[in-house]
Amino acid sequence: MKNENQALRLAQMMQDRVTALPSYELALPLVEVGHSKLKKLSVDDVLLLACDDLVFVLIENENICAQLAVKVIGESCYLEITSIAKKPIITSNSKKYQTIKISLGKLQSRKLDVGYRIDITQRSLQDVTLIVEGRTYASGSLINVDEELAVKIDKVEK
Repeated sequence: MKNENQALRLAQMMQDRVTALPSYELALPLVEVGHSKLKKLSVDDVLLLACDDLVFVLIENENICAQLAVKVIGESCYLEITSIAKKPIITSNSKKYQTIKISLGKLQSRKLDVGYRIDITQRSLQDVTLIVEGRTYASGSLINVDEELAVKIDKVEK
């Protein structure tokens, strides 16, 4: 009986330890797209992101916490924190443009320090979700079009 209680307590402690890590949303830098283009978005459309480099940001509570870059060491792939800045997400108040967050899902990290590496070997960096004004607008996958990063739309939720 005592051994069972110890095992249950140990299992509970390990679960508490895992869930105690801060959770961040991994995303590409925010993109502004015209309202008319966003309304016409459909399956198999390609949305150019106007960026050449694969750079990511960590978002927590609508604040951008850190900027990351991909680093490959041997067979492993990491995201390395290149800069830390706690700045709020600024959305466009323009009638022409809409700010889109391109999310790659949640990510847990022990700490946020410049140079700290997060292992992403088991994580897919291809599937993305387009979020507009806090709600899921579409899902798709990252592609390369003429050396420029783009999103191919797989599903639109209207």
